[in-house]
Amino acid sequence: GLWPVATPTAADAQCVWLTRPAASLSRACVLDDFRVRAVAGAAHASPVAQHGYATSWIVREAAASSTVEVSLLHSWLRPMLRAHAVTPGGGVAIPAARSLHASAHQPGTAAIGHLPHAEAALALLRAACFATLGPYPATFHAFRSPQAPLAGGERPLHSGLLGMLRSARQEVPSATISYVSLADEAEDMSRALAMSSEWLRAEPETALDQGSRRVPRLSQLAPSAAGPVQLYFDARGVVSNLHVISQRPLADPLGSGQVELHVHCVGLNFRDVLNVLGAYPGDPGLPGGDFAGEVSRTAPDSAPVGPLAPRAAIYGFASAALASIARTGASLVACRPAAVSSEQACSLPSTWGTAHLVLMRSRGCKQHRLLLHAGAGGVGLATCQYSTWLALQSHTTVGRPYKHRFLRALYPSSSSSSRDAAALSIGASSSLLARRLHLVLNSLSHDFISTSTALLREGGHFAEIGKRGVWSR
Repeated sequence: GLWPVATPTAADAQCVWLTRPAASLSRACVLDDFRVRAVAGAAHASPVAQHGYATSWIVREAAASSTVEVSLLHSWLRPMLRAHAVTPGGGVAIPAARSLHASAHQPGTAAIGHLPHAEAALALLRAACFATLGPYPATFHAFRSPQAPLAGGERPLHSGLLGMLRSARQEVPSATISYVSLADEAEDMSRALAMSSEWLRAEPETALDQGSRRVPRLSQLAPSAAGPVQLYFDARGVVSNLHVISQRPLADPLGSGQVELHVHCVGLNFRDVLNVLGAYPGDPGLPGGDFAGEVSRTAPDSAPVGPLAPRAAIYGFASAALASIARTGASLVACRPAAVSSEQACSLPSTWGTAHLVLMRSRGCKQHRLLLHAGAGGVGLATCQYSTWLALQSHTTVGRPYKHRFLRALYPSSSSSSRDAAALSIGASSSLLARRLHLVLNSLSHDFISTSTALLREGGHFAEIGKRGVWSR
């Protein structure tokens, strides 16, 4: 395929080179004075799409099933962790099908000692996902207060378990990992054990509520009629602490060189996740940084011309951008091209800005060797494309096999595992053919830092963008 390289020559004209990745620009096809026109529908000609969603637990009844499942029940609260087979009627029987049920919490008991429970759940989950004969079904039952009609009503009592099961389903899609929320111990447990395997595969999360089965569905929120809103949290620790509140008017006058803007879209980064969970070093303030929107007004000493004129479509960086209205410096925004949507533009600043700064400061040149961790992430994909333009020799680390295939189909690079530092050491050394790296772009921790450093040449560059387990010296 051909790679386009464009250089603006005027407000509506560009010079475009079309070349192959391995070829130089001297052998490229040149389109001089290539005119650019705005696509139909200007940036603010069409209404901004609404993307507000909430989880609604709707009633769904199961189809009649003649199969009786026999399962293995594992209760955490017994003095000795005993395993026994039970039928839906309550009798003991030899399991006819490999299935694991784990009871998370009995109603009325104090929420004490959840760490041993989480450790037991993780052990059971590993046993189910990585069994010798392949993954087998695992269902986890979590008791809640009868007054809480939805799963996880006693937050954050079962939020850790629910989050762990959701992560496991993403990591091991071949396993049937289910979560059932119960309000009544006797009645709901017998109904839960009677659930067919077809139901559990189709609905991995179920809440039993007053004789009915409820399942989670995303429903679109109606546009807010209360004016500007913002995403706020009272305390860090869990994502469920986030809630939408009305945004107060910004009383402080605009400072010199500042811009007030209406936010249309916000790009979420890993930094925002660490911020909400309380795992980010220091106080990063409210979440939200990358945004796309339009100019509301500028400081009085700034001329409202050019890209910063009112209602101009812009994108860039802003503090606490997860709100209807935000402020930022004029030097941190740029005019958004009409051919780029707000959703696309808000994903660019941090990813491409990081890739540009890292490769610029390391002075990467043609045939330099680069080790890029987490190559399938936002920064990873941007750096892969950037390094291809610079003709660097890239070696990336990713996790699951389909990510390896995805990257190798897009970019001419080799790849290793991002889950095992020993595998990285062997794979990267084999790919380098006893040579050393010029540059490492690291976002991992633990043994990956020492392994990456060992592969670096003298005078090489080690760029750290991770936030946890950073080596300061």
